[in-house]
Amino acid sequence: MRDSFQSNSEAEKAAEQAHQFVAFRLGQEDYAVPILQVQEIIRSENITWLPRKPAYVLGVINLRGEIIPIIDLRTKFGLKAILATRTTRILVTQINGRLVGLVVDLVHEVLDVAENQIDLEPEILHADRRLARYVKGMAKVEKHIYVILDLQRVLTKEESNDLSGN
Repeated sequence: MRDSFQSNSEAEKAAEQAHQFVAFRLGQEDYAVPILQVQEIIRSENITWLPRKPAYVLGVINLRGEIIPIIDLRTKFGLKAILATRTTRILVTQINGRLVGLVVDLVHEVLDVAENQIDLEPEILHADRRLARYVKGMAKVEKHIYVILDLQRVLTKEESNDLSGN
């Protein structure tokens, strides 16, 4: 009987265990990425354009002596590109072993999400295959739903190598 009580207690602890995410907006949708994959959040800087790169690559920035490629997530996800606004931010992240900046419309907050608030296989993803390949799951926090991105899938290893010029 005691073992069953411990198992239930452990299951409850796992369900309540919080994960932290950086929440942001692209267009009308709210997204989230694990906070441990975000090195920093910066204002949109002067981006140096690069020739012969995919449309979703805006160029590069110099961040404290390190050259970082900048990806427009709107373009990558098939949304209409827009000019930067006062709320536009760059999430400096680690993707496939390299620093990459992701341009987002607005950074909301850091979310604490319990395990039981995350749906790893939401039905809605089957409707949009184009976006589904980048999604790890969905988080339901209060009245909001956040699409959790799998950053390792946002850029393939080949795309990451292309950013390096390899």
